Amino acid sequence: MKKWWLFFLVFLVGFTLPEPTGYVVDNAKIISSQVFSQLEQICKSVKPNAQIAILTISSTQPYSIEQYSIKLAEKWKVGYAGKDNGVILIVAKDDRKVRIEIGRGVEDKITDAKAGRIIQNNIVPFFKQGNYSEGILSGINAIKEALK
Repeated sequence: MKKWWLFFLVFLVGFTLPEPTGYVVDNAKIISSQVFSQLEQICKSVKPNAQIAILTISSTQPYSIEQYSIKLAEKWKVGYAGKDNGVILIVAKDDRKVRIEIGRGVEDKITDAKAGRIIQNNIVPFFKQGNYSEGILSGINAIKEALK
């Protein structure tokens, strides 16, 4: 019952998504400064084939990570106009959820299955060790490779 009220309250008050302040938005404060710089460089380096953005947050509640990622993609508009070639990696630390939101223009390179494998093979093993920076870095490197 609490989730219903929370959802209704968010609906009435309004739901705000973080603003894109760069390629990497670390609201959960889980990325080391050294890795943060590396991630920014990697995200810049995939141009002009695609655009990559990263968001870490504490929670997506009251939304599921899938609902949240769609709203975020609509707001941030990652990718080039008319190409829909954006990729957003979202980490919700307290929810223990990770999602790779893929634009239609790159679905041939990163399918849902491929995104799932990147999460399970490149990101989750580091997260289980408490190493969020390296997990995100490993995931972004795998995304970059898939976009080639």
